[in-house]
Amino acid sequence: MPDFGGLMALARKWSSLLAGVLAATALSASAHAQTTLKVGFLKTYGLLPMFQAQAKGYFKQRGLDIEFVTLNNGPAVASAISSGALDIGYAAFVPIAAARSRGEDYRFFIATGYESAKESITKYVASGRSGMSGFKDLAGKTLAINASGGGCELGALDHAEAAGHAPSTFKIVTMPFPQMQAALELGTIDAACTVDPFFASIMSSSKIGAKLIATSPIGSMSATPVMVDGFFAREGWLASHKKEAADFAAALQAGAQDLKGNRAEIEKLLATELKFSPEIAAKVNVNPVADSPIDPATMKALLDAMARRAFVAKPVSPQDLAANVK
Repeated sequence: MPDFGGLMALARKWSSLLAGVLAATALSASAHAQTTLKVGFLKTYGLLPMFQAQAKGYFKQRGLDIEFVTLNNGPAVASAISSGALDIGYAAFVPIAAARSRGEDYRFFIATGYESAKESITKYVASGRSGMSGFKDLAGKTLAINASGGGCELGALDHAEAAGHAPSTFKIVTMPFPQMQAALELGTIDAACTVDPFFASIMSSSKIGAKLIATSPIGSMSATPVMVDGFFAREGWLASHKKEAADFAAALQAGAQDLKGNRAEIEKLLATELKFSPEIAAKVNVNPVADSPIDPATMKALLDAMARRAFVAKPVSPQDLAANVK
């Protein structure tokens, strides 16, 4: 007679082992599950901590799979955030703050760029042929900015007013940063608001004979850092994805820490990710940061300047614009 009792005991043993294997497999799959985040940006060196985090696997270590989406400008990034096509965006401070004042529920949660009296990103340059030595010579001249309603225009108006010029005394034109060098060489513009690597290239051009005439998006800067760019998302998304946002910020901070004082690694990323030539990469002054939470005090000066210049539909406080995801 078959030993049915023994067979049943064996069946129970194999069933228990199979259940254990399945449970372990499920646990392993869960541990390695990755949350996909779509992140949009216009490539600039404020993104170096993100590129370092991707290269070193810091996102994957935190369960994140980042899908990079390169766009042409900040407004395109903001539009994609509003439509839900992106989860997180990177952009300059001024247009996002202006959109917040118009009712968009954008909030910054990582700061990646600052300016102060000691350190600047925004540069105003003039060609040798323009005869300009500063904003005091702006009357009758043509100044190029990259976009209306942004930091370049805000700074131009502030610097011009400080020099005694009303907006009606000079001409402002818009063009992408990459086109400004050719326009300066041809003489179709007299001055431009630019950033690296375009600034370094313009200053190296013998055809332009450029002179630095001002810095910063505010006419009068103090030693207190002023936030000028960072990562943002919709308020509702941040509320429902706080862990993902915190993990994203932590990965960026790890990337920024890697790059601190590491000039060789910075220049490598400038060349591989932003396609800077070795010569230009060597001239770019960059201090990669990824601050989260953001100090609201670093937002105040630009928000005050935007209110003064009517760049906002209604006042925006730093607390309205900064989100803490920690």
